[in-house]
Amino acid sequence: MQKTALRAAAAGAIIGSLAYIALTLVHGFLPGTAHELAGHVLGRDWRAIHLGTILALLLWVFAFTAVGSLITTGPGALLARFARPLLGIAFTVFAIDFALDGFGFAQLAEASAHGGHADRAQAMAGLDLLFRAVVGSTTMLVQVLFGLSFAVWAVVLWRARRAPAWLCLAGLVPAAGWFLGGCLMFLRVPGVGFPVVAPLAGLVQLWVLGLGIAWWRQSLGSVTGRQSTGVDRTIALEVSP
Repeated sequence: MQKTALRAAAAGAIIGSLAYIALTLVHGFLPGTAHELAGHVLGRDWRAIHLGTILALLLWVFAFTAVGSLITTGPGALLARFARPLLGIAFTVFAIDFALDGFGFAQLAEASAHGGHADRAQAMAGLDLLFRAVVGSTTMLVQVLFGLSFAVWAVVLWRARRAPAWLCLAGLVPAAGWFLGGCLMFLRVPGVGFPVVAPLAGLVQLWVLGLGIAWWRQSLGSVTGRQSTGVDRTIALEVSP
């Protein structure tokens, strides 16, 4: 059971992270005006990028849930009960945000490119309104919730010894910074924006990839190291002449 859960978590973390990193690079930063945003959206397969990113992060949720299923007793168990629904809530808000971003922006950008003059003006106004509403609400909340979620998970994994201590610390620092930066962005503190938060989110992406590799190695160790456990030694002594 433990080996299966760790390997499933490793696969979800590794595949999800590689896909998320690649799609993030293709997505790029959103420009500041509706006209620039329309060109940015039309220059990419916008719907596919967003759907793929949602599915990639769903693999993250699966990975952490699989590991969390192993943390039922001992240090970190109580905090794990909070960490699992917290990540689920963060993902739900993210999925809604990215669905609005991916589908809504694409629809309005296409209308602004192919409609008549009046239709283009109306589409651009709608694009500008949607951009301000989405980026000014759900997108900011995503930064807060994801930063908090992964900071909590870093502590859970450290307490439960489900990842090396140095790796837990390597995730806790950028995740806590992501959470703090998201709070400051939500509160519209001057000077704090996506150029500040995005590098921290990128470090968390790499951290989850590192977790996937660590979990895979742990799953191998759980097989090769079984004969060295106290239980196995006791059994060996009992059956030996």
